[in-house]
Amino acid sequence: MIKLTREKAEELFFEGGDEEFSLIDGGGAWEGESKYFYKSIIFKNKLTNQYFRLDANKSGSHFSDWHYDFTLDCPEVQKIKKIVEIEEWKEINT
Repeated sequence: MIKLTREKAEELFFEGGDEEFSLIDGGGAWEGESKYFYKSIIFKNKLTNQYFRLDANKSGSHFSDWHYDFTLDCPEVQKIKKIVEIEEWKEINT
């Protein structure tokens, strides 16, 4: 777990990082509906080579300013690989 300042969180989200942290996965599009959206990004501590998740949400509308909130306590994460096996029935041609 690492605790960021609001300024560091904003740098990661809006500028991609700084000399200490770099953005690894921007999390794609914001999810949610109406006036409330959320998103998570993955960033790397360049000094320790550890990876962390930063969660954010925004509220407002396209017609007014957006208000951003960040969860500044960022848990350490690691990438895992999932392999999915699918069984299905197939017709036998006789």
